[in-house]
Amino acid sequence: MVVPGLRGKAVQWEDFKSVAQAQPGHAQDEWLFYEHGATPFSREGVAVLAQRLRDRIRNRAEVQGLPDEILLLGHSLGGLIVREAYLAAVDATYEGEEVDAWARKVTRIILFAAPNQGVVVPGAKLFGVVPFLGLARWLSPLLDDTVQGADFISNLKIGWLRYFRRTPPSQQPVVLQLLGDADSIVDESESLEVEQLPTGEQRRLSGATHSNVHRWDWLPAGSEREDYKRMLMHYTFEHQPSDAPSAKQAERNAVQNVVFVMPGIRALNPDWTTQLRDVLKRPDTDVRIGNYGYFSAAKFLRSGVRRANTRWFKNSYSDALAQYPNANFHFVGHSNGTYILGESLRRLPNMRFQRVYLAGTVLPVDYPWGELFKKHQVETLRNDKSCADWPVGILCRVMNKVLGIRDVGTGGIEGFRGAYSGKQVQEYAYFSGGHGAPLEVGNHRSISQYINNADPNEPDRTAFVGEISPAVNWGGRLAPALVVLLLAAAAVWVGWGLVTGATPAERFGPLVTVLAATIVGYFALDKV
Repeated sequence: MVVPGLRGKAVQWEDFKSVAQAQPGHAQDEWLFYEHGATPFSREGVAVLAQRLRDRIRNRAEVQGLPDEILLLGHSLGGLIVREAYLAAVDATYEGEEVDAWARKVTRIILFAAPNQGVVVPGAKLFGVVPFLGLARWLSPLLDDTVQGADFISNLKIGWLRYFRRTPPSQQPVVLQLLGDADSIVDESESLEVEQLPTGEQRRLSGATHSNVHRWDWLPAGSEREDYKRMLMHYTFEHQPSDAPSAKQAERNAVQNVVFVMPGIRALNPDWTTQLRDVLKRPDTDVRIGNYGYFSAAKFLRSGVRRANTRWFKNSYSDALAQYPNANFHFVGHSNGTYILGESLRRLPNMRFQRVYLAGTVLPVDYPWGELFKKHQVETLRNDKSCADWPVGILCRVMNKVLGIRDVGTGGIEGFRGAYSGKQVQEYAYFSGGHGAPLEVGNHRSISQYINNADPNEPDRTAFVGEISPAVNWGGRLAPALVVLLLAAAAVWVGWGLVTGATPAERFGPLVTVLAATIVGYFALDKV
């Protein structure tokens, strides 16, 4: 089964097919071509294209019976389609369906320059990642699926690694990524999840580019072209990757724990991430600190900006899983860092963490931790709360109650509600101080003990106060009503000015005043 890349056609593979059929023992092979017709602006995502491929192979097997062997060949986008179709067909936990019989007959998967890591779109850096990706989702679900850190790419990488990790090598197909060393789109770092397999390997092909790695007509007629043909046939039908662990694999297997440390906004101690890293660091532990620059309260108000960093986090998680497939994963996060975790867990059902620590969390009180516990995405959770946390107690409450932003809330003040046990969730309140109080140095040992599953791991209770700060408590209660009243008053004022104003200044003065106040308020929040 051959799956071309974007705008690819079966006719482009005719030379490959004719040479392959001339190989000993392959004259009677049946060749099927899946012309998906995808373009950069296709309205269907990769999963839809993969489902069609899966249905086509399944229908062929039902009508003509299962063949002795199935080889899946995919070029560029076709490689992603092949991987998704195979994983969905062979792993019932990936799509929640029964395994297809044909998937057990797949013996070789040959990827020609598949962008396994997703693609980095040049325009995203030039025009700003958030508006570009928002435009991509509108213009092309297919393009949005294949951008680095996209939900589809991340879930495929994670699901692929988890399936092959629990599958005996004797039941795994050979998986080869063939990559031209002149490829300007895909590089060799993109196939960690292939190289980690006992039956997987990546090979560099001299002189080939992204578009011609599966052809030989770019070479002059003669011995060089014939050598390239023989090499492609060898990799397609014969090559067996070495199952001996490399030195890098042995080094990776020594890492038993990966801890993501994600900063947020308004931590009084801006160096807490590196200080905590030094406490968490052990020979068998890799600590990874998220870094997405200064993040103000104004930026936090914008949903596109909040969600943009989830792509970095999802890509980093899947990369770490590819690098350390046998490690346990843990999370330490503050403020917007906890939002990044919550949004990523919701979008990636294959993402899993053993222990999760939250400080000043901005997630809503009804965030579905109970569902995540049942699906084993999270094993235990600790939530440390501060008494004077105004970003959570006031700003997040207004966002949730007044602006209707449901993915943000007051879990960092009120805690979480749900059907789970005390062993699954620990909540400590209230630390004396503001939004970042639990991140002070005095609490680092307790955080480290929790992450390392050491007892005791309770924080020092001398840092606690008995209740929420009255200012945050009453501010949080009154702020939503006050904002609604101010908005209503502004609307009446603007309406009055537009309808009854006698002069342009009187008519448009209220509107200009409201707009000016909004701009001043936004820039004020942008500094905190």
